[in-house]
Amino acid sequence: MADDAADTLSVHLTTAHGVKVLASIATNDDHDDLSLQAEALRLLSEHAHDPTIASAWESSSVLTYVLASPALKDADSDLHLVLWRCLAQCAETVTPLLPQLWSARRSILDVATSIQDAPLHSTSLAAHTLAALVASVAEHAPALLVASASTGPFAGFGDLSDLGLAFVRQVKLWYVLTNEAALLSMLAHATTTVSDVKVTFQAKLPALVCREYVLYHETFDLHYNAVAFLSNLMHVLWRDDVAAPESTTRHDHIFGHVMLRLCLSKHKIVWSEMRGVLEHIVMSSPDFAAANLVPQPHLRGAVAHVAAKSHDVAAWTTSLLDQVDTFETVHRINVIQLPSLQIDLTLRDAVDVATTLKTTGNRNYTAARSFYRVALSTLTVSEAFNASRRPTPVKLTVGHPVKVQQGTAWLVGMVSDVNEDVVDVMFDNGTEADNVPIHKVHMLPVETSAIADLRLHLCMNSAKCLHALGCTQDAIECLTFALTVSSEHIPALYLR
Repeated sequence: MADDAADTLSVHLTTAHGVKVLASIATNDDHDDLSLQAEALRLLSEHAHDPTIASAWESSSVLTYVLASPALKDADSDLHLVLWRCLAQCAETVTPLLPQLWSARRSILDVATSIQDAPLHSTSLAAHTLAALVASVAEHAPALLVASASTGPFAGFGDLSDLGLAFVRQVKLWYVLTNEAALLSMLAHATTTVSDVKVTFQAKLPALVCREYVLYHETFDLHYNAVAFLSNLMHVLWRDDVAAPESTTRHDHIFGHVMLRLCLSKHKIVWSEMRGVLEHIVMSSPDFAAANLVPQPHLRGAVAHVAAKSHDVAAWTTSLLDQVDTFETVHRINVIQLPSLQIDLTLRDAVDVATTLKTTGNRNYTAARSFYRVALSTLTVSEAFNASRRPTPVKLTVGHPVKVQQGTAWLVGMVSDVNEDVVDVMFDNGTEADNVPIHKVHMLPVETSAIADLRLHLCMNSAKCLHALGCTQDAIECLTFALTVSSEHIPALYLR
């Protein structure tokens, strides 16, 4: 009978009138034999990629009928699975219907949530429908996804009242029940704000994904989806971060990189969850940790970050840091790729190198502190190196940095005017001196101001790192040193 019905009804697909007949059969509940209606729905959904048939879904209110049908919620109805397969088929392949389906996403979600006590094949099909819809929109109509970011949490899937927590918990439940990999990709596409990220951690879904990944990493079927989900969380928190270290293609190494970056988050809900994940991996999967965490440049920073926030991590972190030391010794490398100190740079080159080092860190305070120290040393060594070289005669011009001795002190300033054998100088302390004889003026390198500003910022950044790592006294000493070399910047140091 089913084959006869299919042969009979498929003829209607060839004409506009026939499509209307199919739509009428699909939306008519007064059938003695539901197989006819089921077959009409199947044909319409399988061929809805055709614009003509897709338009019939709207003009004949087929989609409205499907979404409003009581059978969609009734797992005992003969049309229950038929309707869900119909929606799933459209979500997977029907580009013309995506805007209408996307507009109805909350209705689909509400119905899917209401049948969570139904048999597993029903809940699995409902979850798959939503995952397929988000995947299709992300691929074929990304503008819809972008526009939905302002409609509520998780692209409008979540409620403002709980910031989308109920939605994430529902996705987590589906993931546990169905092992549907696409659910992670769905949530990755829908997570667009820091608030969304924090809610996913509140629901403890990232921790679950991490533990499953490590436990089954050798036979895991969800490598791509799990890493993509975690990577998206990282990218929302750090928009300018890269997905993984250069030349890294193994999922395990990418996973390690992303996991440690999440450990470095400033948000308590994130780092506290990831601290538990890190401890779990170290204690229960030491081989995985040794292979995929120890070589990572962010490991020391992640350990120091969570250790500064809580004081119950000493036992397992000590072992982990010892492994990093051993790894560096055996392989004769430093995992953060700290450059060696260059001793023969020009002042201009030293400023460029120090500036590059200053931008390194990305909330990895342990690594950043090391880069800042090398940057400060680069400036100091370069100044000493260039001071020992024979200076190139330079004619004084307006704007050139100089220092002038007044009494027993040297005042640093800038030439504001030149008149043969005398110059006017504006000092950094706000005072001025007119008609200063040139022989009393000591010329400074043109990079002097840039070096002073850079040194100040490096000191302030170093103090910030030390304070974040719980080394408050060292941070105070760092700022005290900055005051001795840049006393005119007290307001900036105070604000920092």
